[in-house]
Amino acid sequence: MTQQRQDDAAPRDASVPSQDNLQAMTAARLASTLQSAGDGIIVTDSLGRVEFLNRVAEHLVGLDSATARGRGLHEVLCLEESDGHPVKGDLVELAIVSEEPVTLGKDLVLRPHTGKPRQVEGEICVCSGGASPGGAVVTFRDVTARNQDELRRREEQKMRAIGQLAGSVAHELNGLLTEIVGQSEAMEDACAEQPRLKARLGEIRRAAGKIGTITRQLLSLSGRAVLFPETVNLNALLGGIREKLDGVLPPGIKLTMSLEPHLGAVAVDAKQTEQALMDLIGYCRDRMPAGGRLQVATANLILDENNRAQYCRRYAKLTVKDEGPSLRGVPAEKLFEPAWALGHSKPSGLGLFAVRSVVNAVKGHFSVESEGETGVVFVMLIPQLEEEEAPAVPTPAAVKQSGYRPTILLVEDDDGIRVLLHNSLEKRGYRVIEARDGVEGVLQAELCEDPIDLLITDVVMPVMDGPALALALTKTRPNLKLLLISGCPEDLVGTQQLINRGAHFAQKPFSQRELLARVDLILSADDIAVMNP
Repeated sequence: MTQQRQDDAAPRDASVPSQDNLQAMTAARLASTLQSAGDGIIVTDSLGRVEFLNRVAEHLVGLDSATARGRGLHEVLCLEESDGHPVKGDLVELAIVSEEPVTLGKDLVLRPHTGKPRQVEGEICVCSGGASPGGAVVTFRDVTARNQDELRRREEQKMRAIGQLAGSVAHELNGLLTEIVGQSEAMEDACAEQPRLKARLGEIRRAAGKIGTITRQLLSLSGRAVLFPETVNLNALLGGIREKLDGVLPPGIKLTMSLEPHLGAVAVDAKQTEQALMDLIGYCRDRMPAGGRLQVATANLILDENNRAQYCRRYAKLTVKDEGPSLRGVPAEKLFEPAWALGHSKPSGLGLFAVRSVVNAVKGHFSVESEGETGVVFVMLIPQLEEEEAPAVPTPAAVKQSGYRPTILLVEDDDGIRVLLHNSLEKRGYRVIEARDGVEGVLQAELCEDPIDLLITDVVMPVMDGPALALALTKTRPNLKLLLISGCPEDLVGTQQLINRGAHFAQKPFSQRELLARVDLILSADDIAVMNP
């Protein structure tokens, strides 16, 4: 006992902190830890009143800790569901009653007291303090950028899937349409003296032509359309389609055009761009079933120095303004979804997605501006050519002397199309050697001792495709001319490279008359289509 009293009476070591000091140090370390956390943290008492916010939480909710202290959690952390309705219930009470962490979810929107709304996720955990709960800790984080990235990735994946499907459908349809159109032409020629039957066959060809327009849109959607850029003035393109629009627009829609007289030239595929304009105007027509004004305008756009790093310097700007319902607030992923339209139940085909695909293919920009309750402005920005970039105008090709019967190597894996082309070419007076695929095409070329003037080959074939066949044959036949045909080329890069080096391309479906005219033109020219690397 004596020894214990002596020990109790001994002076305390000053280097050992007291209980109060230990608690203060622990609190300071805890506060420092909370302040350094990357998530927003709010501490409440058992009644849900805010006691503490770290710096991240202050930034996210738009209040400092001193202002928020004592307020209810729902007053500081203003959360809404994705549909805009406030989150119901006392989250702290729910966590205390359930004695389990409460997840805030991934689709909640935080409405800060200052700043823009943010998407947040997080959880609420109970602070255990003896027999009764000591409050709760709310941990939350800004996931706006992450959700946008996820949404963008999902959209890209969806568009890739749609594009692959569209390309496959276009390839099959274009092959079938080539046969339909070709056989219809052959029957028309055989029925020259039966006008009623010939007229019906003409209707079949016209219907096939309409389907061909749809497949061209599908190719644009798939990103596998072959482009033939040429120097074009958008004013001239609009002037060319003005007559077509008379059959597209109903009497209740008044079309006006305000065109910049000195509009700079652009390098685009004229046919695809014309189709994109028709699609856009048709989309606007469907948005105004009761009629209205449709305004088309062009202008030159020169960007300032601040924007040139991201964009090119000069654009041809084309705007189409309608008086349909506003598109304000419509998500872009919905707006550019194929077959979607706003304000009525009638679908608009491939809608704005087909238009955007054509504009993006030439490194342009397409946007939708909707500010008022009615009326939308659709804006196309297409890079203009500098004067030195304008390609030279091609000179007329020289015509070979008559009396020569050119030899054509025809390679096509579709039996129906191959027989159809073979018969048409022979009837035209050409000598035709045919093959079912690329490997057989190489063999036929090796067996042929005479010059081969033209290779007509499908692009997509098993074992050896058209571009590979062309490269193989031009090694031993450098003067061989090349005409690629395809419903939808899988190797778009290889096909486009051959075209850039002078190869010709015919997009299925085509009529036999169109193909024969193309072959005549190619063989009459003195230029060499494919140059050796």
